[in-house]
Amino acid sequence: MSKYVLGKKGVLDNIKQNKISTVYLKHDFPELLELKKKINFNICYKKDNHFYSVFDGNHQFVIGELKENNFYNNFNSFISDINSINSERKIIIMLDGIQDPGNFGAIIRTCSCFGVDGIIYKKMNQVQINDTVIKTSVGAISHVKMLSVSNLSNVIIKLKESGYWVLSSCLDDKSVDLNSSKFDFEKICLILGNENNGISKVVLDNSDLKLKIPMSIGSVQSLNVSVSLGILLYAIIYK
Repeated sequence: MSKYVLGKKGVLDNIKQNKISTVYLKHDFPELLELKKKINFNICYKKDNHFYSVFDGNHQFVIGELKENNFYNNFNSFISDINSINSERKIIIMLDGIQDPGNFGAIIRTCSCFGVDGIIYKKMNQVQINDTVIKTSVGAISHVKMLSVSNLSNVIIKLKESGYWVLSSCLDDKSVDLNSSKFDFEKICLILGNENNGISKVVLDNSDLKLKIPMSIGSVQSLNVSVSLGILLYAIIYK
């Protein structure tokens, strides 16, 4: 399934990083034509009805089709490409049943901002990559490697075999306060769960460490999942 970036800014940003294979548009505009002189991508002209019948959202009659480089269905290829990245620390995010496309897109955007290497998500019982996810990510989806899998527990086993420490975010009696933890692991997989039910028990049972974000007494006991991710990543990377 092809994946797209909507709107001029997102398309232009991704062209500059050679992430776009084809641009669908109604009319030329100067910035696009200048990039075309330097970077190889296709241009395809479409009429109004094509944009409105195929794409939702504010597309501005400019749609960029993403190259498939960052989308994986095979764990071995995914982890091999991540491990080949020249960095001191590897961080992967695993999502256990995120349902809201806006949350999924915001998670991808947060991951890109913090330099996360990859995101693993389920093929079933999880929102898939669609126009809303891509739009909410504001083009960040082309900067993070994405792997869809059938079984998270099986992947956790493979991650551990590859040297990853598996951390889960949850409100649990055995969860460790984020402020009292040290994250000196070279390879980390951080798991976030469903907006309502959290992380499934079988996935939690396979985690090396459970983390919770300290809250003020009497405050709301849960945060938006993308907000939680930002707090957790900041602590893991900069603490």
